Amino acid sequence: MAKLLILHAPQVVFSSSRSLVSATTTLYRRPLLLNSNFTSSDSHSSSHIVPCLRSRRFSARAFDDSPASSAELEKDQQEQPRDGVEEYPTGEMVYEDRNAWESFVVKFRMLFAYPWQRVRKGSVLTMTLRGQISDQLKSRFTSVLSLPQISENLVKAAYDPRIAGVYLHIEPLSCGWGKVEEIRRHILDFKKSGKFIVGYINICGLKEYYLGCACSELYAPPSAYSFLYGLTVQASFLGDQQEQPRDGVEEYPTGEMVYEDRNAWESFVVKFRMLFAYPWQRVRKGSVLTMTLRGQISDQLKSRFTSVLSLPQISENLVKAAYDPRIAGVYLHIEPLSCGWGKVEEIRRHILDFKKSGKFIVGYINICGLKEYYLGCACSELYAPPSAYSFLYGLTVQASFLGGVFEKVGIEPQVQRIGKYKSAGDQLARKSISEENYEMLSVLLDNIYANWLDGVSDSTGKKREDVESFINQGVYEIEKLKEEGLIKDIRYDDEVISMLKERLGVEKDKKLPTVDYKKYSGVKKSTLGLSGGRDQIAIIRAGGSISRVKGPLSTPGSSIVAEQLIEKIRSVRENKKYKAAVIRIDSPGGDALASDLMWREIKLLAETKPVIASMSDVAASGGYYMAMAANTIVAENLTLTGSIGVVTARFTLAKLYEKIGFNKETISRGKYAELLGAEERPFKPEEAELFGKSAQHAYQLFRNKAALSRSMPVDKMEEVAQGRVWTGKDAHSRGLVDALGGLSRAIAIAKQKANIPLDKKVTLVEISRPSTSLPDILSGIGSSVIGVDRTLKGLLDELTVSKGVQARMDGIMFQQLGRDSLASPIIDLLKDYLSSLR
Repeated sequence: MAKLLILHAPQVVFSSSRSLVSATTTLYRRPLLLNSNFTSSDSHSSSHIVPCLRSRRFSARAFDDSPASSAELEKDQQEQPRDGVEEYPTGEMVYEDRNAWESFVVKFRMLFAYPWQRVRKGSVLTMTLRGQISDQLKSRFTSVLSLPQISENLVKAAYDPRIAGVYLHIEPLSCGWGKVEEIRRHILDFKKSGKFIVGYINICGLKEYYLGCACSELYAPPSAYSFLYGLTVQASFLGDQQEQPRDGVEEYPTGEMVYEDRNAWESFVVKFRMLFAYPWQRVRKGSVLTMTLRGQISDQLKSRFTSVLSLPQISENLVKAAYDPRIAGVYLHIEPLSCGWGKVEEIRRHILDFKKSGKFIVGYINICGLKEYYLGCACSELYAPPSAYSFLYGLTVQASFLGGVFEKVGIEPQVQRIGKYKSAGDQLARKSISEENYEMLSVLLDNIYANWLDGVSDSTGKKREDVESFINQGVYEIEKLKEEGLIKDIRYDDEVISMLKERLGVEKDKKLPTVDYKKYSGVKKSTLGLSGGRDQIAIIRAGGSISRVKGPLSTPGSSIVAEQLIEKIRSVRENKKYKAAVIRIDSPGGDALASDLMWREIKLLAETKPVIASMSDVAASGGYYMAMAANTIVAENLTLTGSIGVVTARFTLAKLYEKIGFNKETISRGKYAELLGAEERPFKPEEAELFGKSAQHAYQLFRNKAALSRSMPVDKMEEVAQGRVWTGKDAHSRGLVDALGGLSRAIAIAKQKANIPLDKKVTLVEISRPSTSLPDILSGIGSSVIGVDRTLKGLLDELTVSKGVQARMDGIMFQQLGRDSLASPIIDLLKDYLSSLR
């Protein structure tokens, strides 16, 4: 007898929610049986959880071609009136408690469920509703949410005795109101079971609140955004045109490397381990470690499949080489650098530490800029070819402004910035630099230049005044550097290699034994007797711009994704083997809400174990927001930090639309519905007022939390806030930072706070390991291919109103420092547009 069964859900689903139980995602993917006469022989069925659901409740039936079924159908049709008002069943869920026999049967079936279908009693089902929600069944290999599977999970959870309730994260939704109504109905149906369903909302729009208010309870973080302004609908038309402590004096350990010679037994153990090392970890005795420092240097760990240099691996290589009896010295090629001064300081410190081993470290420089020479002069010897370029002319800082460009194109930026030094909005709105911005940049420039002069003076043994006088002469001949004793000699690369061969006793016709950076990165510290002790300290790395969720084009390690970093922080908090944690921050900021959510998690972590924030090149605005939750903050002298302020902006495109013949009509309900959606006109006075109040509220939250975290009165914090960027040295003198130094000092302070003796070894556990998965490798290879698409997407993002306040430091470009501009992709496209008008 043939039957047609209508199923409400698929056999498999991918759940994007983060479950509190490992079996949840597998268990809640079974088909919902809608036929009361259907019994499944499939052992994977969820019929042991959800009772047979009568067709009168769900308006679903099994169609059957049997005579009996046909007769029943005709009888039902006869019962319905043909004329007048026809009554239809509601399909409303009627929750019924199970009797003793039904409960026994369900529990019995659960005993024989597969391991991946088992759920711990008292578990909470967690789900995250976000973005687009499909009405189609989805496989486990897609991240798109499926409405049938969301609905089925809520029905099963209502009947499952192991589920205590539901925790529902509601993120911004881009599905239609029909699906929102369906989910809300299932939330209300679930509540009939008597179990709790708790909602949590970060960005409160109309759809999100419509679902959230249906829950038993609804919560939001203090920094949540509220956009309950009303409703708009738009139609578009194309025309026919074409060391200061907080309280008292607190002593922090320096973390300085103390090189210790090994005794006979330790040397024997190391040599014994080397005998059994893997072939790719073996190094010839008397080898020279060669490294080339060039371009951008990441603060993240990198896999062998990327060409980007990694600061952690550079530092570790120099430490290993100092203790490795097979390494005779280091030959360091220094090419033009585009990293910040914080990383330069860290590398320089490791060069100086390496020299304590008594081994040589020879530098070689082709293009002599300020950063390159700052590293080179720290080496034992520094050489350059006769044709080398010298750019030791001084230091400049530049600030770019798009106000005039936007005016010509027809774009009017409406910027709301809080803090007189918060210059992030100046790039968009102004045509020239403000007095406050000029003051701030001048102080930053003075700090960096003074630090450079002091460092060069210490390394070369020359007076600071003499070094400054030499810079002011505008020297471009490399011979002058030799005459002044700023470099050892002028030689080509092959001549330096010949010199090293002679020094190491290698015959002229033989090759100098070397090991390069990548191969030496594979040598384990344990082989050299440098492995840590039983006590473990977690290292959590956070680098890049801050966002709440991962973007479609983002690559691993290129940004800080709040939801991913929060998972890592929680894993450290819940793991008792970690005695302390160091959060390494290298970020100019970003989404203010995401920064606040991470601040909360870091604060919770700091309540369970010592947390030290270590700042790299930049930890400003949102980056500082994260750091201030730690127990202690450590920064480099030239780290850019502070920038306690917020900025938000909207583009008015009326004039641009008029130029290109584009028209958009907006129909809205609600006084403020068009606040963020009507870019074809400027703000109304009441809209501008609300826009400003929103930014002011976000700033006050940021400033007040900074004052609380730093044990500082609010009025005193206001003096150092106002969006001003400080160097680490100035931030330390103003109480924004506790100590000056690099990662090694942060680790020493973490040991001190965790009551671990400073001379005792610890194991550093990197929580953010480099990914070696095929998609991540391909994403790095294909980054150049998607460049055009990324730029176009960036333009659309820039011309769309950002739902949320930004805690971000503006892009400051230090010329001759090689710092990359943080300018938006919109600049490049505007250049192309303007050039086409010539």
